[in-house]
Amino acid sequence: MIVNRSVEQFAAAFRRTAACRSVRKVESSPLPIRRGTLRDSIPHASDARRSVCRVPFCDLGQRLAAGAGTDARADSKVSGPRVSIITPSYNQAQFLEATIRSVLDQDYANIEYIICDGGSTDGSVDIIRKYADRLSWWCSERDGGQSDAINKGMQRATGSIVGWLNSDDALLPGCISTVVAAFGEHPDAGLIFGGLEIIDEAGNGVGSFDSRPYTFANQLTHRMVIPQPSSFWRSDVARTVGPVRRDLHFTMDFEYWIRIGRRYPVVQIPATLAQFRVSRENKGTAQRGRWGPEFIRVLDDLYAESDLPEAVRALRARAYAGAFTHGAAWFVAAGDYAEARAWIRKAVSARAAIVTQSEWWHTALTAVLGRRGHDVGRRAKSMLSVARRHGKAE
Repeated sequence: MIVNRSVEQFAAAFRRTAACRSVRKVESSPLPIRRGTLRDSIPHASDARRSVCRVPFCDLGQRLAAGAGTDARADSKVSGPRVSIITPSYNQAQFLEATIRSVLDQDYANIEYIICDGGSTDGSVDIIRKYADRLSWWCSERDGGQSDAINKGMQRATGSIVGWLNSDDALLPGCISTVVAAFGEHPDAGLIFGGLEIIDEAGNGVGSFDSRPYTFANQLTHRMVIPQPSSFWRSDVARTVGPVRRDLHFTMDFEYWIRIGRRYPVVQIPATLAQFRVSRENKGTAQRGRWGPEFIRVLDDLYAESDLPEAVRALRARAYAGAFTHGAAWFVAAGDYAEARAWIRKAVSARAAIVTQSEWWHTALTAVLGRRGHDVGRRAKSMLSVARRHGKAE
């Protein structure tokens, strides 16, 4: 397991060092995907399945909603900390039932499952009603978008461990038991995350999310990505850092992890915990060109803080260079190669040393050569990664 110190500790180390001196989906997606056999190469949570806790459905009348049922903690057979899972849902009936079953079929009993639907018209509500007696609370009403739905669920959550699962993703069997055990081993952790499988619309595995080891600096500078479906945090952490930002529609998790990582240790575990679905209906896939601007907005807001620790300020150039490169990759995925080239240039302007990173070269080559250059870019990225590892070995 890889444990990262909180930023406050990092800042203290930074200051001590300064005193002694007297003075970073499939081919069309920018997500890092490693191809190959999934279950043979990645540690997984247990495949064991047992019964789950059932919470009675309460009909609240006019509004399509399920109210509070019996408290699972009152059941003497339920042990272990309560885990709250929130699913924001909107018109993804094709995948919603698989998402719901992946939570309800977990081998951990003390789960509080909340679904916040934004007024779906595609049959999603019928699917939710089918499982209403096993949900702690649900609603179907117009909302302010995904972040608003997540916050609505988090406000009702009573578990000591919290996570959200989008309505086209899924938890792997044994995920919650693994997470609870990890928090037991790391009681000071603010957030714990594991590996992620990539699946297609039919649920077939197409790769795995290839993430570098976590450090706050790696996450802030886009050198690694914390996979959202595989991430869980303590409820007291949520109360401290506040709600998910409603003005962000694509990078709300990135910004949320920054807030947590600045204040609490983050633990990365080797188990693969969840599945991320790549589909044409996926919001991030359909609106790829909107990711980059939100990355920059997050950094603009962060670096506008007057009391930001010096250790975080020192990462400014690297953070912007990484954000421009990551944004360029999303423009490439959207087929907007001209905009991708502009963002690649912005990355260099932010920090010239970004050209030493394989991610920049992969994105730059693809942006310049277009679709025909995609394979060239992938090969170049692989070669540079091998060369970098070889250099470190020497």
